[in-house]
Amino acid sequence: YSPEQRPTLEALANDFNRRYSIAKVIVFDDAIAIERYVITDGGVTREHVSHELSEFLASSDVLVEQMIAALGL
Repeated sequence: YSPEQRPTLEALANDFNRRYSIAKVIVFDDAIAIERYVITDGGVTREHVSHELSEFLASSDVLVEQMIAALGL
């Protein structure tokens, strides 16, 4: 992203983090990251990993859609 886009992306990240506790968006100097905390107490099954990956990808899709809209791309 360009330096002019940073304020828009920071505002979007703050809003995303307030609305979606399932993931956290971080704006760096030259990149944007999304992370997700996964609870693994009691072990992890293949089904659990699959579900967590699906949720992470879905939240990533929401972030990308919101970035496109916010930046007018």
